[in-house]
Amino acid sequence: MVGLLRQETEGEFEIDRELGRGGMAAVYLATEIHLKRKVAIKVLPPELTFGEGAIERFRREAQTAAALDHPNIIPIYRISTGEDLFWYTMKYVEGRSLEQVLKEEERLSLEQTLEILTQIAAALDWAHERKVIHRDIKPANVMLQSPGRVIVTDFGIAKALAAGSLTASGAAIGTPYYMSPEQCMGGELSGAADQYSMGIMTYQMLSGQLPFEAESAVELLHKNCFVPPPPLDALRPGLPANVYDAVNRALAKKPLERFPSVKAFVERLSQPQPDAITADVPSRPSQWRRVGTRVTRLAAGRRKLARGFGALVVLAAGTGGAIWLANQNVRWPTGNGLQEPDSGMGQVASTAAGDDSVATAQASGGEPPSSQRDSVREPEGTPPAPQPTTGRVVLAGLPPSATVLIDGRARTGTSFDLSSGFHEIRMVAPGFEPQVDTLDVSAGDVAIHRVRARPIPAEPQVAPVPQFGVLVVQTTGGWARIYVDDRFRREGRAHRDTLPAGMHRLRLERPGYVTVDTTVTVGADRTSTVSVAMRRSDREPEGTPPAPQPATGRVMLAGLPPNATVLIDGQARTGTSFDLASGSHEIRVLAPGFDQVDTLDVSAGDVATHRVRARPIPAEPQVAPVPQLGVLVVQTTGGWARIYVDDRFRREGRVHRDTLPAGTHRLRLERPGYVTVDTTVTVEADRTSTVSVAMRRRGDDQANRRLRNSGDARGRTPRSPPRSQNSLSPMVAGGCHEPVSR
Repeated sequence: MVGLLRQETEGEFEIDRELGRGGMAAVYLATEIHLKRKVAIKVLPPELTFGEGAIERFRREAQTAAALDHPNIIPIYRISTGEDLFWYTMKYVEGRSLEQVLKEEERLSLEQTLEILTQIAAALDWAHERKVIHRDIKPANVMLQSPGRVIVTDFGIAKALAAGSLTASGAAIGTPYYMSPEQCMGGELSGAADQYSMGIMTYQMLSGQLPFEAESAVELLHKNCFVPPPPLDALRPGLPANVYDAVNRALAKKPLERFPSVKAFVERLSQPQPDAITADVPSRPSQWRRVGTRVTRLAAGRRKLARGFGALVVLAAGTGGAIWLANQNVRWPTGNGLQEPDSGMGQVASTAAGDDSVATAQASGGEPPSSQRDSVREPEGTPPAPQPTTGRVVLAGLPPSATVLIDGRARTGTSFDLSSGFHEIRMVAPGFEPQVDTLDVSAGDVAIHRVRARPIPAEPQVAPVPQFGVLVVQTTGGWARIYVDDRFRREGRAHRDTLPAGMHRLRLERPGYVTVDTTVTVGADRTSTVSVAMRRSDREPEGTPPAPQPATGRVMLAGLPPNATVLIDGQARTGTSFDLASGSHEIRVLAPGFDQVDTLDVSAGDVATHRVRARPIPAEPQVAPVPQLGVLVVQTTGGWARIYVDDRFRREGRVHRDTLPAGTHRLRLERPGYVTVDTTVTVEADRTSTVSVAMRRRGDDQANRRLRNSGDARGRTPRSPPRSQNSLSPMVAGGCHEPVSR
């Protein structure tokens, strides 16, 4: 695609490199030639231009972002009018994303957080006033420039309320960790959705972790919709009370319970307002209970969740990929047990008329129809039976020195009497991960809840990497027996050895010569050269035979894989025990799926066992097939025409150039008063196919028919015009095929 982009922008931009790629577009760094400035180019790949509404969605997103002229919103420079690609240019922002900063520092101070959020709030409120919602607020889409400037990027999935939605029906777009409940359910969105995402981001900036973690996207969306976040004061104590209140209100499940604007949220974070009247945010999950460690949904509201998750959900992560979830096989609770739906979530949502009326009333907080309500009514005047108001919860499996917090308050012991309803149980213990459970307590019941404390994994101990250097020993005055650290290495005039960095003992011996015994220092990643002069000794007469020395040492190999072949110094050997000359030897072990090479130092007279650590050869990664594309060039003679390729209108003119998948495609040319041309053409991979089409008036065809009819009446056959040998039809001529330069 970069080749097509360079061809499309030739003379205007110089493409430098790719910056990133997502599920819908790729972003390239380029230089605008005339203005000599760096820009970022967002490109829609050619293979995506065939999707229904993809081009229109891409244009609408660029127009939406270009209309937002604000100091804290990345500006759009230009939208393309190219033939083969659809792209637009925007300002190239140099700096770091908030996501990178959080990875390095984990969490920020309150002052840093407020400085960043103030500028984000100014950008979002400005966009909300113009009926534009970002829908993907997250740290990756916030750039930090020096000195202290914040830029909100990637309005690529922003929705203009006045223009209507271009996404699929029932679809929710965004990043699941930061999506609001109404966004997860595919409902109508307002600026409160961006405020919820900003509340998640604020929670992460202050605590160093996300409020919701899950093993699947479905569980994560469920928590965003129904489960309250863990108390921020337990993860980051010591902040002002208004900070905790502001974050809790911004993370309210209902949009009307949040602040009226993002700016109001940030103002509440920065200063307390004791006299302000705010709506209470529910502190427990609505209609959810936790049994053991499994979260289940009460039967009264299951249809509402089924309708929300039954829709097709698109989860786009920044410029990352996309995940499609549809008709997930979810177990829904009925009564005290779990029931498997018959055939997907669609049937869970569609119930009988009578049962649906009861479920609808219960889910909306109302009462069943009067006919059913009267059937269970007790006689008037009957005093109600006394009912217990509390239930008992016994915690088992608590680790030593554990602290238990129930609904945010520290409690002691393992048995607790709690009022009926939902309660949050939080366990914190040294050496264990914090555990948060939500329990549904029934009045009069005694329940045992086992806390599944997970130890914090210890950081792996990284062994220090040894530092090595090279020692080169050279002798003058004759050969010598060279010993390093009291081990015989070689007999000769020179020796080269790789040793750990540090001090080593060097000894050189030869009969009739003075023995040299000294120390040398080997530097790390350096070559140390030592020159030794061998001098004759008067103690021994010349010609004294040297003392006999063992000439070989034995090496035994252990841990050989089956069917292994052993090569010693390049020669194949059999067995597992080998007598080798003193010195260094290369041991290579070959086996199906294994290839191991070791270098052994053999000392004369020694017996050493060497264990072969056979490591499997890693499999080569599978490379996804690259789609094959070609170029089709359509030329007309006799005037312009409306050109359609595969029943899609492409251009009105005399020439059209299009990049298409290799294969057969339908070509149709129309013009009022002219004969319509409808044929097929074949596009070859990595080649340019040229087709020439002659446009003829309808009156010319009628005159030719009258001429043929008059010739038949006189008994003569009119002469046919000469026909091209390479023509596809009387009006379509096939052209040449040239390789495509990419």
